[in-house]
Amino acid sequence: MFNAERAWKEAEELRRARLDSMPTDTTVAQGLERQKYDRVIEKCSRTLERFPDEVKQKPRAVFLIAESFRQQGQYTKAVQKYDEFERYFADHDSMTAAEYQRAWCLYKNRDFPLARFAVDRVIESGEEHPYYFDGLNLLALLEEHAEMPDLAISALEKILASENGTPFLRAKIHIRLGDLYFKEEKWEMAYKHYTHEEVKHLEEKEQMLALAQGAECLFNLKRYAQAAKEYEKVMLAHESQSILWMKQIVRWGEMLYAADDVDRADSALYFLTQEKRRSVYASKAWFVMGDYAQMRLKNFAIAVDRYDSSWTTGPGTEWGREASSRAIALRELLALRTVKDTTGQARERTSEEEFQIAELFLFKLSEIDSALLVLDRLLDSGGIAEQDSPILPRAAYARAFLYDEYKDDEPKADSLYRAIIANYPGTEFAQRSQANLGMRITELTPEDLAHLAFLQAESLMTVVTEKIQKGEIIIAKNLPDSAQTEPIAQVPLPDSTSMDSAKTDLSTQTSQDDSMQIAEENEGFAPQPSSSLLDQALAAYDSVWKSYPETERAVQALYALAHYTENYTDNVNEARRLYAILRAKHRATPWGEAADYKLSSRLVHSDKDIERLRRRVEQNKESADRMRKQYEEEQKRMRSEEREAVQMREAADEVLQDDYNTMYDFE
Repeated sequence: MFNAERAWKEAEELRRARLDSMPTDTTVAQGLERQKYDRVIEKCSRTLERFPDEVKQKPRAVFLIAESFRQQGQYTKAVQKYDEFERYFADHDSMTAAEYQRAWCLYKNRDFPLARFAVDRVIESGEEHPYYFDGLNLLALLEEHAEMPDLAISALEKILASENGTPFLRAKIHIRLGDLYFKEEKWEMAYKHYTHEEVKHLEEKEQMLALAQGAECLFNLKRYAQAAKEYEKVMLAHESQSILWMKQIVRWGEMLYAADDVDRADSALYFLTQEKRRSVYASKAWFVMGDYAQMRLKNFAIAVDRYDSSWTTGPGTEWGREASSRAIALRELLALRTVKDTTGQARERTSEEEFQIAELFLFKLSEIDSALLVLDRLLDSGGIAEQDSPILPRAAYARAFLYDEYKDDEPKADSLYRAIIANYPGTEFAQRSQANLGMRITELTPEDLAHLAFLQAESLMTVVTEKIQKGEIIIAKNLPDSAQTEPIAQVPLPDSTSMDSAKTDLSTQTSQDDSMQIAEENEGFAPQPSSSLLDQALAAYDSVWKSYPETERAVQALYALAHYTENYTDNVNEARRLYAILRAKHRATPWGEAADYKLSSRLVHSDKDIERLRRRVEQNKESADRMRKQYEEEQKRMRSEEREAVQMREAADEVLQDDYNTMYDFE
């Protein structure tokens, strides 16, 4: 134990010397210092092994082993030894130190719940505990990790209020408190701690960082002139050509612009653009100058020039890309502001063009207030928008959404949402407004109404199909089994392979001009009656098509009407007329393509069908080549085996012949 104590003393002297030269060093023991701790562990372990019944030195040996493991960063082993020390030597004088150091090792080992439980035992002992304030510091670290800054602030404030701790430790606590208050956006308290007189005990670099953070607090408090003045001290302290210095010049320029000290801001930023023309910070400097011209001066021409310079200086940088995007948006904005007619004369902007300007301000230029001004001008009674313009409900919703999400003006947003519900009922924007207000959605758009009507028609047709299967309804034609059992919404559109078999005699009927058929579409639906229930179902499909012609369900209902008219009635001419309408008006939809195929007088293959056939031919060719190659290899293997068998037989005959000549020599 004498050797262990001596090694421990030498290791501690090395550690103190290291911390005196580098107070912020947080690394574990290395080199000779680590070797000394290894010697402590070795000698204490020998003591415990050779003298297991010794009472006086045994607790000291266990404690020194735990402390050595902690200094070496082996926190798991240290916790095990601290647990052993507490289990067998709970009354020892070193128990208070073991309690705190065990909690610290658990924290370093990222076992935060157990660390919190362990440090609570230290704090509950009160200020009489020698590690009480260290425990408060550890508690603050744990609360920060648990994202509970208020509790962390409370613990650190208790340490400062006690006036205990070294000046260096108190200075570090001031910085930590400043960071916590800064995250909580409590700028006054953060500034107070960043600029506290005790911060002077830190290194110069840390002092400058604290001063810079204090200037940021002043900037957030809108004390721009004072913020720029204090930030200038930071910038002058780092005056050089370093990256940090260039970054600080750009930030100082932003603060000067905010303080309306335009000349000094321009001078500083122009200096940076000339000194470091191809750096990312020169690109950002041009961007800041362009942003000031855009946001404050509203001089878009100058802003475009500066944004172009930012992009030219750093086309691959974040600021260069953003500047390029803004320059393009500003050019579009300038073009929209001076619209001309076909004769070259200036004209009034339409509501769509006005809404485009608002979108540019919002999405490309990040100017919320300007976008709101444009929307107000568009939507007010004295605005330029036509009263029946389809852009009005969209613009009204955009304005309400901006007040809700960007301006945090909930009363204003709620009133605008309610105005949308009242002024534009039956639109998707009224639905969204009800959802944003937390109301039950009662507004139905044409798409919703068409969907409900289509479901009713489908329900009727499902009943008709069931009655047909039971024989309760006799139809004029037999429908394919797949279509008899499923409503039209579940019937897949036929492709080229299945359409051949399902093709009816529609294409063989007397050809009529499609335009004549379309002209008759308003004459009403008049199928051959087979049953009253079937008539109701077909009439329901017809109602969906004619009541909501602009919806997708209308196209589907028209196809369903033609499909069931063709297969459930003998009115083929009516089905052909409906297919012709579908093909003429909605040819780009899957239903229009299916109707076009139905009306084709000959077999037609689409590009997809041809591509599918080509792939199949290629697959067949590859399969044939693969099988041919396998056959050839098999034949080659069989011939090789046959040759080997022949050679073996010949060799056997040869041996027999030699034996014969040897045994029977006729000479």
